[in-house]
Amino acid sequence: MLNEPDFAFEIAQALASNTPEEDQPTRGRIRDSSESSLIRLEQAVWSDISRSGPLWSNVRVVLNGVDQHPSRFMGARIGDGLVAHSWLRTDAVSSYLNQGATFVYNHLQDSSPTIQRLQEALEYQLDARVWVQAYLTKAGQTAFGAHVDDHNFCILQLFGAKDWQLGNTSGTDQSVGETERLKRGEFFVVPANTMHAVSGIGELSLHLTLAYDWAHSNSRWGSSLNDHEQESFTREKRMGASWPFDLSALGDTHMYRFRLASRRAPDVEIEGQELRLTWGTSSVRLNAGLSPIISELVSGRSLSLSEATSLTAFPEDQISQMVSKLCEARVLLSI
Repeated sequence: MLNEPDFAFEIAQALASNTPEEDQPTRGRIRDSSESSLIRLEQAVWSDISRSGPLWSNVRVVLNGVDQHPSRFMGARIGDGLVAHSWLRTDAVSSYLNQGATFVYNHLQDSSPTIQRLQEALEYQLDARVWVQAYLTKAGQTAFGAHVDDHNFCILQLFGAKDWQLGNTSGTDQSVGETERLKRGEFFVVPANTMHAVSGIGELSLHLTLAYDWAHSNSRWGSSLNDHEQESFTREKRMGASWPFDLSALGDTHMYRFRLASRRAPDVEIEGQELRLTWGTSSVRLNAGLSPIISELVSGRSLSLSEATSLTAFPEDQISQMVSKLCEARVLLSI
């Protein structure tokens, strides 16, 4: 992913812009102008869900409403140095899918760099804690029945189609509405405690569920983090590192993209010629002339050195030095 365009941010921006004002589900579609970003996201997900990642327990196969034992679709061994190895037996998963099973990949952001960027960008766009699952099936029926979830979520259809029935958000009315078919590039944004049922249509379908809790207490609707969770979330850092820049002065800033390290978007204050970034109990002071760069980063976007330089009147070598210093201070992370 060295210095590639930040297409995941474009998808996150489209999803966040359709967040409903009221406590009701809304439907949207990724714009045709973002088709190339949607294609790249789909390609990345197909590749990444075939790897079990660091936690094989995040992977599920559900057949006829029953979770299958991981030994039936996973391989594992203990190697030299007591190193545990695990892998997904994709042939076994395909066999289950052909029988009508649903393949679920929980917390995909932990093993997919692309989904991690989507998660990060959406967290900044929404001011929310986000986690991501992928669902793959060929079934023509529901795997989980009608139910509610205790968190808000966004459904993005990446391949094929699925039928959805959405009810109300009272949590007491168990009925669902009429069937709506979600096709590739379309999405729902759904508040917590909305009764819903989802069913395959007998054809291959792949969708992402981007679940989230608001990171502020005055949210308009849905689920929010409690005060303790908000405080913890504000202090958290994103997964990643500032390597090689916090280890060596020889790192080439032209080769990478950079994003802010804090998991929650920092507050920005400008007074005179000084700009102050604050997150949790930490802060950093910068030249106010860098505000166009900081504004882009706080929106959730990652930037290359050339993109950052184009936003200000500062020369590239000065921006490069600033980037290196912010990496050393772990204010920025490299991609």
